[in-house]
Amino acid sequence: MGSFIRVQIEHCYFSGFQNKDVAFYHKDSKSLIQADLLMNLPPTEQYSKAQSTPILSALSRFNPKSWAHPHMVWALGVDKDAMRRDARRVSDWDFKRIIPCHGDVIENDAKTAWDTVYRKFLD
Repeated sequence: MGSFIRVQIEHCYFSGFQNKDVAFYHKDSKSLIQADLLMNLPPTEQYSKAQSTPILSALSRFNPKSWAHPHMVWALGVDKDAMRRDARRVSDWDFKRIIPCHGDVIENDAKTAWDTVYRKFLD
């Protein structure tokens, strides 16, 4: 079982990220799964069956297209060299979808979304 997981799922530990986050790449589904490395708010999908709506304030539009997301990621990168290495590694994966912990799944242009948010580390 352990070798199956190693073959099907790659991971990248972001040691240079303030939150010490990790990204997973599931090869068969071409999915990038991660928590705080990229957000796609508002979380309409997450709350689609809920009886309430999230209280988000200023973060309600925090997504890969927002001007603030790349700046926040840059600020949370406490070791810029490690962030460059890890952002590049994830960018090199062949993912088509991003499954974030915060916000809706990105089904289209996922690679562009990642590269946009991490552009300061990828240049």
